[in-house]
Amino acid sequence: MDFLRSYDSLSHEDLIELGQSQQSEIQSLQAVNQNLEFKVTALTHELSKLKKLIFGSRSERFIPAEDNTVHQGVLDLGINPIAERPAISQQITYNRTAVTSSRNIFTGK
Repeated sequence: MDFLRSYDSLSHEDLIELGQSQQSEIQSLQAVNQNLEFKVTALTHELSKLKKLIFGSRSERFIPAEDNTVHQGVLDLGINPIAERPAISQQITYNRTAVTSSRNIFTGK
């Protein structure tokens, strides 16, 4: 109740001026609050998209571009690149002989 007594000592014009300054401060704080709420909403949306990319089902995950080209820079090491060797194909065949066993197989009975 002490704060009410301090207002009693103010004149009518001082009270109006105090009310106007408080109103402008309220509007300023409301604008800051609205800006912060917008940032929270944007960051929440971004977080949900990132979670979907990382933890989502296969159909929801990030799929790289369709072209199979690799976009890498060239590293200049001052050496010549190794030429590709032609592939050599060989045909390998073998015969497998199954050996039948004459011993009794334990059936567990």
